[in-house]
Amino acid sequence: SQVRGERYEYELAVLLELSRRGVRVEEVGIGTVYDAGNAGSHFRPLRDSVRVLTPLLAFGASSAVSFVVDYAGCWASTPSSGACG
Repeated sequence: SQVRGERYEYELAVLLELSRRGVRVEEVGIGTVYDAGNAGSHFRPLRDSVRVLTPLLAFGASSAVSFVVDYAGCWASTPSSGACG
């Protein structure tokens, strides 16, 4: 499948897609170079932060919903035994 995204959220979109596919990812440290005090940055703090966090929050929300549905289903099938905890 094609990974969607541009600018700063693309990196997170790739990591989330790899996670969905079960691909192991390793972190490798790199050096950061700022030319001329980072005067050429095109980062827009509010807009780009929202674009980066939206897929991450959606991924977390889907996990939380799955947990609630699984737990509710377990509780509904065995309410008195307490076997779901």
